[in-house]
Formats: sequence, structure tokens, C-alpha cells
Amino acid sequence: MRRITLGFGTLLLMLGFVIYQLGLLVTFRSTEFQGQLPSFLRGILPTGLMGVAMQLGGGITAIVGLIVCICGAVSSYNKQILRQLEDIIATRSEERAVSMLRCRFCGAELEEQAIFCPVCNKSQR
Repeated sequence: MRRITLGFGTLLLMLGFVIYQLGLLVTFRSTEFQGQLPSFLRGILPTGLMGVAMQLGGGITAIVGLIVCICGAVSSYNKQILRQLEDIIATRSEERAVSMLRCRFCGAELEEQAIFCPVCNKSQR
């Protein structure tokens, strides 16, 4: 899922950049592009204004693509951190479950059924 999100965001970013650049080209060279635009676009807007509209649309598309990429990367990073935290919590809970018995007097480790401490020889009962 993360790769799809990053790929889609990258595609939007590049597409927006290309549309923006084409809009710049149409805006600054509007006289050269008047005859080259498709017929259904010629009557809608003047060529210079169409270039500005392409710049605006391309810029918005690129910004949306950048936001999608950033959100995908942050989401992936957060999932990785959550996995690490879950691993730490699991290991700590296992450590608590396996904790050894200790002598009340000297703190030495004892076996489960030990009656006397093997270090200080004092009774544990």
C-alpha cells in the first residue's frame, strides 16, 4: 500500500510539474500556440489565459502529489515505530513473566523449589 501511495503521489507531482511548465510555455509564447490548440479549446479562453489556467491547475496538482507523498511516508514511518514499540513491550512482558526468585537476605537467584539460599544458607520459608 505504501508503494502505491508513494507512486501515485510521485505521478501527480510530475504530471502537475509538466502541466505547469506547459502553461508557462503557452503563456509566454501565446502567439505561436494559437493555431496549435485543439479546436474545442480555442473558443473557450484566450491563449494567454489558458496558459495561466494550466499553470494554476498544474501547480495545484503538483502540491496535491507532494502532500500524498508526504502522508504516505509519514504513515509508513509511524507504522514502523508502532511495530518497534510493540516488540519492546512484548519483550518486557516476557522478562517479567520469567523473573527468577531471589533470596530475601542476599538477593541471590534461587530455584523454584529452593528452601535454603545456596549463597547465604538462610531459610526462605
